[in-house]
Amino acid sequence: MSEADQGLNRMEYQTYKIIKEQNDQQKIQSEKKIAEISELRNYELQLLGEKQQNIEILSQREQEINNQQQDINNIRTTQDFEIYRLQNQLSSFQQRYIEQEKKNDILFHLEQFRKPNIYFCDIEKGLDNIISVKFVFEQSLKIEKIDAQIIKNQVDIFALLQNNDISHIVKHKVQLDSQNMICLAKVVQGNEVTFQIQSAP
Repeated sequence: MSEADQGLNRMEYQTYKIIKEQNDQQKIQSEKKIAEISELRNYELQLLGEKQQNIEILSQREQEINNQQQDINNIRTTQDFEIYRLQNQLSSFQQRYIEQEKKNDILFHLEQFRKPNIYFCDIEKGLDNIISVKFVFEQSLKIEKIDAQIIKNQVDIFALLQNNDISHIVKHKVQLDSQNMICLAKVVQGNEVTFQIQSAP
């Protein structure tokens, strides 16, 4: 082989070697780029998966919040209905109570009107400024209890009377001219009861 051929072969070999090294470097860079792209793609898929998961979590949380709000609305509706029902019951009870009180007052006044002679009340004022409030009851009545309560210038008398198996309740109010009165004594003689009243010192 001539020297020219040998020189040509060396040049071709060097050129081949350079081209091969360049190809190998490009191959390595290409593989690295492919690996980076694959890694980025996997990361993108991971982000998409997390995004979808977050969307599902948010949707689930939103549904839970809606359910809780619905439960709260149901509880409020139930409570409002219960309050309305109790208010109606209270109003009805108050109305029945007022009506019953009116009936009781009417019955009491009718009872007093039907038995006007069951007792007699008389007021006397002595020289020593002692006021005597005297009650005279029917002879057939037994005095079980009688008391007087003085408020300012008013004397409230309450008496429980007995006639065989029948009880009678007497309530009587006496208005006096003076205020701050006190009861000095209660004198019971048969069917007569006298309260001695005087101004407080």
